[in-house]
Amino acid sequence: MESKDARLFRRFDGCRFLVAFPCSTPIAEMIPPFVVLDGLNSASNVGQVLRSAYHLGINSVIASAGAWSCLNGRASRVSMGWFYRMSFHVARPLSKAIEELKRLGVCLYVAENQFSQPVAPHEPHGDRKWALVIGSEFSGVSKEIVQDCDQRVCVPQQQGHSLNVAHACSICLYELSKFNVMQMEKLVAE
Repeated sequence: MESKDARLFRRFDGCRFLVAFPCSTPIAEMIPPFVVLDGLNSASNVGQVLRSAYHLGINSVIASAGAWSCLNGRASRVSMGWFYRMSFHVARPLSKAIEELKRLGVCLYVAENQFSQPVAPHEPHGDRKWALVIGSEFSGVSKEIVQDCDQRVCVPQQQGHSLNVAHACSICLYELSKFNVMQMEKLVAE
């Protein structure tokens, strides 16, 4: 009969994940839409955001230096490894990346709980030149970045104080990309 220690050792024998830190890609080489991470400081939240973004067809991520440091083994695990199929740009400073997105004609949405405009599908329908900027749960999106964005949106709520940043981001990404996702489903069906 095996001892308990021998079973534990066998169970965890080997490597489950190998974490490779992503390389920073120039923004001009990335394909919209984008998700922009402003100061997220939880690897779990970053992983959840990336998993949802990837499944909604968003492969381009711009991260502030703080969010960049969260691209670790925990984020890899939470994203189920999908973040290795995405393109990343580390923005130092983030304001410079926002300026470049604007120069490229990308419509910038910023999502925070206190804004009054409910998130809705990006228009014109089918246009993929947009970006969603989200911030940390504690400090939100920096005021400088909010001022540079085109649209200030929120997730309408009926109860409670606020949603987790990853959940709110998923709802916003779904709404903004609704017609992009529907177009892709139509193409796959044909």
